[in-house]
Amino acid sequence: MQIKNLASNKFSMLLFCLMTTLGIGGILYTQDLYQNNKETVFLTKQGIKKYQAFQSEFNEKHYLVIKKEYLEPIDETIEQSFYDQVLALEDFCEEQCSFITSQNMPQVFLQSFKLKSDRHLAFIAMSSGDDQILKELVIKLKSEAFWDKRIKILGTPYTNLILDDYSKSIKTYLFPALFIGILISLTLLYKSLWVGLLLFFPCLMSASLSLFLTKFIFVQSNLIISIIPLLMFVINLALVFHLYCTWRECLSFKTVLEQKFRPIYLMVITTVVGFASLYLSDLKAIADFGVLSGVCILLSSALTLLWFKVINDLFRHKLKGSEDNYLNRIQFRSDRFFSFKVIALISVIGILLGGYYFNKVEVITDANRYFPKETGITQNMQNVSSTVMGLPLIEVIIRNDEVNLDKLNEIQRLEKRLAQKLKDYQLDYLSLNKLVSKANFVYTKKEELPQIAIAYQSLTNSLPASLNESFPYDKNYRITIYGMALNVDRYEEIISLINSNFKDQKIEFNGLFYHLMVAQKEMISTLIKSFLASLLIIAIIAFLAFKSIRVFFLFLGVNIIPVLISFPIMAWTGLSFNIATVMTYSISLGLIVDSSFHLIHVLAKKEVDKDFYHKTVAIPIVSTSIILILSFLLFGLNPFLPIRQFGLCLSLILTLGLIFDLKILPTLFLNRSNL
Repeated sequence: MQIKNLASNKFSMLLFCLMTTLGIGGILYTQDLYQNNKETVFLTKQGIKKYQAFQSEFNEKHYLVIKKEYLEPIDETIEQSFYDQVLALEDFCEEQCSFITSQNMPQVFLQSFKLKSDRHLAFIAMSSGDDQILKELVIKLKSEAFWDKRIKILGTPYTNLILDDYSKSIKTYLFPALFIGILISLTLLYKSLWVGLLLFFPCLMSASLSLFLTKFIFVQSNLIISIIPLLMFVINLALVFHLYCTWRECLSFKTVLEQKFRPIYLMVITTVVGFASLYLSDLKAIADFGVLSGVCILLSSALTLLWFKVINDLFRHKLKGSEDNYLNRIQFRSDRFFSFKVIALISVIGILLGGYYFNKVEVITDANRYFPKETGITQNMQNVSSTVMGLPLIEVIIRNDEVNLDKLNEIQRLEKRLAQKLKDYQLDYLSLNKLVSKANFVYTKKEELPQIAIAYQSLTNSLPASLNESFPYDKNYRITIYGMALNVDRYEEIISLINSNFKDQKIEFNGLFYHLMVAQKEMISTLIKSFLASLLIIAIIAFLAFKSIRVFFLFLGVNIIPVLISFPIMAWTGLSFNIATVMTYSISLGLIVDSSFHLIHVLAKKEVDKDFYHKTVAIPIVSTSIILILSFLLFGLNPFLPIRQFGLCLSLILTLGLIFDLKILPTLFLNRSNL
C-alpha cells in the first residue's frame, strides 16, 4: 500500500510539474502575440467576401489623410519644409506607398481634395498592400517633432492602430490588475498564501491555455478575442470555489466528485453552450470568439479538476487554510426566499418594462463614438473629414453591359441631382465623371463632360495614377460617397436616398463602411439568435438531467426575466448595444446557469442539511458571483466604450442572475411545504 501511495504521489508530482510548466510556459510563449485589428475583423462572413471582391475589381487602396495645422499664415518656406518632410516619408515607405500633396496634385482637383489652405497643409498616403506599412507610418509621424505637433489623422489604418493599442492595454494593464487583485483576495479570504496560490494557479493556467490556443490557431489577436483569457480566468475561478468549499467540508477529493460531479459537468456543458452559441453570429469576429471560448472552457475545466486532484494528493495539509477565515464568517439568510406573490410582481413588471425599453436602448455602430472624448481622436477625425477629405462611406456600383458617352451623360445627370441632396447631410461624392469634368475644365474652362468618347478616354489618362486605377473606364461604374462617419439610422437614410435617385439603374452597394454597417445591423439579431438558441439548449439539458418538465420551464423563466429587467436599466444608465455588449447575454447565461445547476442538484434531494447547503452551495455561489461582478466592473475603467460597457453589462446581468438564483429559483422549484 505504501509503495502504491508513493507511485501515486510521484505521478501526481509529475502532473503538478507539467501543469505548472504549461501555466507559466503559455504566458511566456505568447508574450509576442500581437494585436492586429484588420478592417475586416468586424464584417460578416459574406461581407468579407464581397469587400475583398470590390478591392480586387477596383484596385482599392488603404489610405491615410494627414493634416498639419499652423498658427501663422503659410508661406513658401513653410510649404517647402512640409514637402521636404513628405519626401523623407517616401524613403521610409520604400515604395510600398505613394503620396499625394497639393504640389503633385493638379490644381483643378484641389477643390475635392482640400490639401492646402492658408492655415493647413495635408497629404494623402496610399498603399495597395497590407495596411501595416501605413500603421508604421503613423507611429513614425507620432515620434517625430515636426509631425507630432498639431497633426490630425484620418483613415482605416489609423483607426486599426488605435484599436490595437486598446487591445494591448487589456493584456498589459487589465489582466495583471485583475490577476494580482484576485490572488491577494484569495490569500486574505483564507488567511493563507499557500491556499491563495493553490486556488489561483488553475485560473492562471486557464488564461495561459487560451492565449496559447489563440496564438496557435489565429497567430494574432484582436479586440474581441483578447477578452477570452480574462473570461477563462474568472470562469475557472467559479469552478475552483465550488470545488474548494465542498472539499473543506469533506476533506476528500473523491467525496467532492461524488457530491459535485453532476452539477459540475452540467455547469461546464451549459457554459460551453452559452459561449459556443455565438458561432451563430454572422459576424466573423464574434463567431470565432464563440468557438475558441467553447474549446477553452472544456479544456481548462478538465485541467482545473485534474489540478484539484493533484494538490489534494500532494498538498492536503497546506490546503486547509485557517479555520477562522472570512468566508466562514459570512452570515446571510440563504434559506429565506421570495414569496410567489413577490415573484409574480417582479415578473410582470420585468416583462412590461423589458418589452417597452428594448427598442429604447441605443444601438451604436459609429466606431468614432467608441473613443473617449478626452483623447480628441473623434474630434480630430471629424476635423479632417470636414476640412480636407472625408471617409468613403458608400461605394455605389452601377452595373452595365457596356459604357458609352450617352450612358455616362445620363449617369452624370443623376450624380448632380444626388449631389444637391447630399449637401443636406454634409456629404460629397467622387466619380470618374466628376474627375473627367474637372480635367476638362483645364482645356474648355467648362466643368462638363467632353462631347466625344475618345476625348473622354484621353482625359481619364491625364488623371493621377492612383485615381485612374481606382475609377476605371469600364462597364462597371463607381461612385464614392464620402464625408464624416454616420450612425446606422442616418446611414440608412442615405442608402434610401441613393436607391430612389438611381431607381432606373442597376446598382449595388459596397465598400468597407457599408459592410461594417451591414455587420453591425446584425448585432441585435446576433443577440436574439445566440441567446434564444443557448437558452433552449440549456433548458433541454436541464430537462434531460433532472427528468422534469417543470425544470425545463423553470430555466426558461428564471433566465429570461433578468434579461428583460436589464433593458430598462441599460436605457436609464446610458448603456448601449454595440459590437461587444451584444455578446454579454449569451455569455452571462452560460455563467448564471452554473449556479442554477448547483442549487437544483441540492434542492432536488429529499433531505437538505441547511449548514451543508449554506457552506457548499450558497457561499460558493455568492463568493464567485461577487468576484465575477467585481472583475467585470474592472472593465468599466477601460476608456474604450465597447470594452467598458461589455464589463458593465455583464456585471449588471450577473447581479440580476444572482438574485434570481438565490431568492427566486428555490421558491419556484420547491412547493410551499418543502420551502
